[in-house]
Amino acid sequence: MVIIVYGTTGELIKVLPLIKSLPEDQQIRISTSQQPDQLEKLMREASIPAPHLTIAHGWHNHDLQKMSDMFFWLSGMLVRYPRTRRRLKTALHGRKATAVLVHGDTVTTVLGALWGRMRRLPVMHIEAGLRSGNWRHPFPEEIDRHLTSRFATTHFAPGAIPVKNLSAAKAKGQIIDSTIGGLARRDCSAGAPPARSLHNSHSEPERSGVEESRRKRWILHRAWQVNSVDAINLASGT
Repeated sequence: MVIIVYGTTGELIKVLPLIKSLPEDQQIRISTSQQPDQLEKLMREASIPAPHLTIAHGWHNHDLQKMSDMFFWLSGMLVRYPRTRRRLKTALHGRKATAVLVHGDTVTTVLGALWGRMRRLPVMHIEAGLRSGNWRHPFPEEIDRHLTSRFATTHFAPGAIPVKNLSAAKAKGQIIDSTIGGLARRDCSAGAPPARSLHNSHSEPERSGVEESRRKRWILHRAWQVNSVDAINLASGT
């Protein structure tokens, strides 16, 4: 049972594939509704169910626009925290949560990660390790990034530089390069067969003639995501 925490459209877009792929009885969706207007539209367009638990509704049921809106939104959640705990227990229906998943660098990200650690659950952070080097810009996102890295136990970093940032900060837990090349290298080092690339999406791939029993690893990508087939082959060790 994975608890997925989001509050903005950006967060929901990034966790949408996971929501779509996980069976309904294996996920609990919690929304802080930093952007209730935009979230409602996105959920309708993406045809996904409402969250199991909504612990806030923006400011006066509308998207947060100013820092003062953020203050009152956050204060309201803190006041309602005891009630939120009871509502979550009801939503779980006696099932045991195994992890908390958060994304990005919003206040919701920090709150979800902190709440997961308070419940002694593993915290998985998508797009971890991004840094500007200046805590004032972007604000408060840069602070959110540092705080979330302290709470997370699994860091999905989008590239080599975020991986280095996390390593330099001595982030605890597992650091995973979640880019195409990073995952390919990870698979190959774990003993999976090398990845192959189907770069031309307009042509049928040739049949290799390899028996079906032989395990293979494929990476599917858009042509604009790499400069050439050689880039994928280099990343995957072929």
